[in-house]
Amino acid sequence: MCGRSVGDYARQVLRNLYSHEEIISSVLPPGGAHYSRKCLDPERFEKLHRAIQNKYRIADEHYDDFFTKMIRPKLVDFVCDERKRDRQANNQMQK
Repeated sequence: MCGRSVGDYARQVLRNLYSHEEIISSVLPPGGAHYSRKCLDPERFEKLHRAIQNKYRIADEHYDDFFTKMIRPKLVDFVCDERKRDRQANNQMQK
C-alpha cells in the first residue's frame, strides 16, 4: 500500500482495517467513558500503529510523540470528514 504522505498512508490503512460504518460511528482509541461513541477496536488499531512504524522506520522511543503530533490530528479530521460526507450523502438521498 502506498500513500502520498504519512497521513495519507494512515488514512488508507484505517480504511482497510475498519468498515465505513465502524469509522463513522466510533472515535479513535483510547475512547473515554465521556464519549457518546464507542472506540474503534484497539487490537486492530495496534495494527495501524505497527504498519506506520514499520513503513516509516520510526523508533519505539519516538513513535508516541510522532503519532500524537503528526498522525492523530489527521485521523481525527478524517473520521469527522467521513461523518460529514455520510450525512451529506444521506441528505442528498432524502431530497
